[in-house]
Amino acid sequence: MGDGTLRRTRNGWESETGRCVRVSDGCGTKRTLQAEHPCVLDNFSDLFAKFKGKRIVVFLDYDGTLTPIVNNPDEAELSESTRVVLKELASMFPTAIVSGRGLQKVLDFVKIGHICYAGSHGMDIAGPVEGPWCREGIRHRPAEQFEDMMTEIASALEERMVDIPGAMVENNKFCVTAHYRNCGAQNQCKVLDAVEEVVRDREGVKVTSGKKVLEIRPDLHWDKGRALLYLLSALSLDLDPDVIPVYIGDDTTDEDAFKVLKDHQPGGLGILVSSTPRKTAASFSLENTDKVREFLQKLVEWGSIG
Repeated sequence: MGDGTLRRTRNGWESETGRCVRVSDGCGTKRTLQAEHPCVLDNFSDLFAKFKGKRIVVFLDYDGTLTPIVNNPDEAELSESTRVVLKELASMFPTAIVSGRGLQKVLDFVKIGHICYAGSHGMDIAGPVEGPWCREGIRHRPAEQFEDMMTEIASALEERMVDIPGAMVENNKFCVTAHYRNCGAQNQCKVLDAVEEVVRDREGVKVTSGKKVLEIRPDLHWDKGRALLYLLSALSLDLDPDVIPVYIGDDTTDEDAFKVLKDHQPGGLGILVSSTPRKTAASFSLENTDKVREFLQKLVEWGSIG
């Protein structure tokens, strides 16, 4: 999965690229992304003037993109103001939410019937149940055979983490997330050890990192980028040269979608949500979730006059 897939070494967890993944991942010195990844809001008029007559398709991560990351993941409710904008957006453009959360959890958070949803990092996909983009047969679960294994892993991890203060296990159906955001440094290490114990003798799984989380996932050639391509095909948009996919995300797993836009959709637009610089395949940036909502509102306004 790119540089988010981890392996345990004597020096700690390490990514496929050899970059050390530290438990304490403070953002360090504040700098701007503007030089390499300019703010898409500052370039909106010029950029979307080029897209006049094109068909925009919008893909969005959830946590850290549509809603701020919170200490308790069960409380990551979508604000009503963002929901209103999303409803307007999805009435104009095919729209999908592609999240690491379980599909049902994202559905419960968003509560909009006329958009596509892809949970478990794209391993549990469902199409709209109403509206202009509703199609029969938009349902895909490439990791279905791993469901029982993921349930077993979640139970085993909960047993090992139950006494770690601040730690939390989230069963997202086709991936299991170990949260350590609320742990002290020593307890964070215990979470890493618990994950290692659970996966040590299991075949067919991999560990990936995110923002204060480790995730155990099926070791499949499937990710958010593949989910993006599937949805374009399912909506009969994959062969249309006028289609412009726009993907907005904040975490390492979103890089798979950014790379797909560069490799397979040269007209696509990848937007990283971040206030600090990092290596990314995205072309533009937005500072935070408030700026994401502002961008989506501008997109609605552009669509209403375009």
